[in-house]
Amino acid sequence: MKTGDIANILGGKVTGDKEFEIRGIGKIETALATDITFISNPIYAKFFSTTKAGAVIVSEDFEIPDNRSDIVILRVKDPYLSFVTLQEHFEDKPEIVKGISKFSSVGTDTFLSDDILIDDFVKIGNKCSIGQNTLIYSNTTVEDKVTIGNNCIIKSNVTIYRGCIIGDNVIIHSGTVIGSDGFGFAKNEDGSFKKIPQNGIVKIEDNVEIGSNCSIDRAVMGETLICKGVKLDNQI
Repeated sequence: MKTGDIANILGGKVTGDKEFEIRGIGKIETALATDITFISNPIYAKFFSTTKAGAVIVSEDFEIPDNRSDIVILRVKDPYLSFVTLQEHFEDKPEIVKGISKFSSVGTDTFLSDDILIDDFVKIGNKCSIGQNTLIYSNTTVEDKVTIGNNCIIKSNVTIYRGCIIGDNVIIHSGTVIGSDGFGFAKNEDGSFKKIPQNGIVKIEDNVEIGSNCSIDRAVMGETLICKGVKLDNQI
């Protein structure tokens, strides 16, 4: 992409060559001559004088060192948000071939919407519902009576226990467990422990992203609720 086109996408102003061709995005410390980079945190401003990047996204009030007139400058209101926007344009997205694998297993009375992916060795239980344009990747287990909304991405090796509810536009990364039993025990008179039945569910609302290897316990009664728009990192 040419720097002038990038500026139009980001709503920024170019100082330098608008025809300069950018082929990738790099860190300011290690960027190549055909890369664009950015400075958002002032701590990285010290690298401006030594970076090899061909172009740099900076704030509207960033002061350019006199010795770097060779770099194309893109001034924007929010360099970090602009960097995120640009990443979306340069993202190398894998090709997705949708359909239901012959190596998957789908239970009875389960509703599968159109335009979905059920990958190899996915197991979906009875009386489930899977929404439109949802992708469920290999080795994932969806137990009975689970509802998954539209436009969800369930990565490999995820387990969703019985009765849980997943909203729309939810991303769940590999290794995460939704709806496992909470740690609940009652002490008997003889000192032993009796397991408390975990009869609730987990409900995940719309636009949630859950990192890899997370564990969200079901409620004893009612529901464990992850509210709309929540973002969880890995290993929570």
